[in-house]
Amino acid sequence: MNIVEIASGNFFSTYGGGQVYVKNIVDEMIRQGYSVQVISFVNKDCAVETRDYKGTMLYEVGSNGIDRLESLIVQIRPDVIHAHSHKAQVVEIGKKQHIPVIVTAHHGGIVCPAGTLLDCKDEICHIAVSHEHCLACCLRNIRSGKYWYPFMRLLPQNVYRSLGRGLSKLPFIPFVTPIGQAALSIERKQAEWHAIASDCTRMIAPCQAISRAMQRNGLSKEKITILPHGIPLPKEVPDFPPIINGKIKFFYVGRICYVKGLHILLEAFSLLDNENAELHLIGGVGNKSERRYEHSLKRRYAADKRVVWHGKVPPEKVFDMIRLYHISSSS
Repeated sequence: MNIVEIASGNFFSTYGGGQVYVKNIVDEMIRQGYSVQVISFVNKDCAVETRDYKGTMLYEVGSNGIDRLESLIVQIRPDVIHAHSHKAQVVEIGKKQHIPVIVTAHHGGIVCPAGTLLDCKDEICHIAVSHEHCLACCLRNIRSGKYWYPFMRLLPQNVYRSLGRGLSKLPFIPFVTPIGQAALSIERKQAEWHAIASDCTRMIAPCQAISRAMQRNGLSKEKITILPHGIPLPKEVPDFPPIINGKIKFFYVGRICYVKGLHILLEAFSLLDNENAELHLIGGVGNKSERRYEHSLKRRYAADKRVVWHGKVPPEKVFDMIRLYHISSSS
């Protein structure tokens, strides 16, 4: 069986769990002797370039190659496609070429227009996607957007979408463009999700909450397999580290972003009346929003010397670091 993995962006990126997860899957398939090839998306001014990865063919698709994705898949002739990105496009290609497509959902953004699967109260969302229900969340993710919501919600949906299409023809205007295109973004997410839900062969969901959200939005329960994402374990797992002088070490591993709830973790830890406790935060940021979030947290808790920021750590070194800690709050 020839399997092609559609990477979550650049195959060699370690920005988020999705990228690392795909690389772990490919490494394990290679170890077990499966026939696997990889399509990776890179920030290069090229169409398609090839390279060898551990004896496996890796296709790097640049900015000029997205339109050639179907012809590349036809060239590879896989028996199964496993999609981690470009999901709607890949599902459409699979349907056209009669190739089964398995889609892995890495987070709630596969169905949620705001990308978080949280409502405006930061609680798990239990409502199907719609313009009416999603507009407030989408605008809240845009700087100053929450102040515009009372006005923008009064616009008829078709007028709001037309505004978005008009703005898409103009140069990007900070704040104005993303706020003006919110309705269009919701519509696009709904169309994209409908294509995925209708024609994917199998959907892998990482948890029950995302599985239920998919079913609320039209995915057949029979297509879903719940498979929590894991990490490769070392051959020998060390014993629980000793607690020396009563010092308990908490730790978090993941991206530094709002949806991970670090502000809640830090607030809870700050209320812990124990000078021997430590909180170790392992992870990095990848965009302006995440950098602002990280900066605000570091500033707010700068006086608490029990909090240790380690920054981004290479995936292969994470286990060696956390083996000395005691209690995980990882995402």
